[in-house]
Amino acid sequence: MPFGQIVIGPAGAGKSTFCTGMQQLLQSLGRKCHVINLDPGSMMFPPVEDAPARYTPAVDVTEICSQWDLMGRLSIGPNAALVEAMRMLVAPPNCTWFLSRLKSIITQNEKDVEEDGEVPYFIFDFPGQAELITNEPYLFQLILLLEKSLQFRLVAICLVDATTAIFTKERLVSSKLLCLTAMASIELPFINAFSKTDLLTPSEKENLALEREDPGLDKICNDFDPDFGPDSGTSTEINAADSKAPDCFIESNVMRKTTTRKSQHRLWYLLEELVEDMPYLHHMLVAVEDKDSMLRILRAADRANGYVFGGLTQGNDCIMGISAQAL
Repeated sequence: MPFGQIVIGPAGAGKSTFCTGMQQLLQSLGRKCHVINLDPGSMMFPPVEDAPARYTPAVDVTEICSQWDLMGRLSIGPNAALVEAMRMLVAPPNCTWFLSRLKSIITQNEKDVEEDGEVPYFIFDFPGQAELITNEPYLFQLILLLEKSLQFRLVAICLVDATTAIFTKERLVSSKLLCLTAMASIELPFINAFSKTDLLTPSEKENLALEREDPGLDKICNDFDPDFGPDSGTSTEINAADSKAPDCFIESNVMRKTTTRKSQHRLWYLLEELVEDMPYLHHMLVAVEDKDSMLRILRAADRANGYVFGGLTQGNDCIMGISAQAL
């Protein structure tokens, strides 16, 4: 019974880089891993000269359809082409082809399972379009196909780019709400993570309280905007805390304070309180070049999808045996 990760998130969050790093980490640990490319607009295959090494997909959705082909054939834009490509993937006969390719990989690994107990592990690289996560049903339908047809045990990992998401309270709260919407839509064990944290300077990490696993929204917002609160919205002074922030933040911060109505500040403050009170929105910190952070998220994923309990058998005998031993 295979296990896997479905890697989702906005465009530019580093999903493909994360998949590459996770595959390399698993291989270094002696675990077999197959990466499945679900992005019909991917331009990384074949590899570009002088480009960083990327994973070679075990199954590539571009064999069914390409985003660029759909744009030309149907005279639609890139976003509509991505949606159409995912619709085609979960519809017959393409879904049958996709499942058969996965089943062949699983069958090839059955001998290894019998010899060393190593169950197949898959990473699904999903396209970075928010509508596919929040509005369209195709990701959920794909998950149902994998779970019912091939008995996959999956966990969703939602990546958000730390370098762009946490420098203003609006972006931070919006990113958290996007993750919350995805959690409600997908119905899988869920891991949220800030990616590219290695690109933040030590001072930025200190100002944003990123030394700990989950930066508090209230701490982040008040570090760069002390007037942020239920009664804010009129101050135009640049204070000491603003001097720690990037220039682009100071400029936008002053503009907001001079032009934004008090009611809008009140709205963001209430949204911040709403998000902060939800324990489900804990974010891990991950940097592909940092092996420790990748190991932390791998351990969390293995617990969430049940890999730590070993390969599941009919009736979950393996899990029952481990539970009995624990007693």
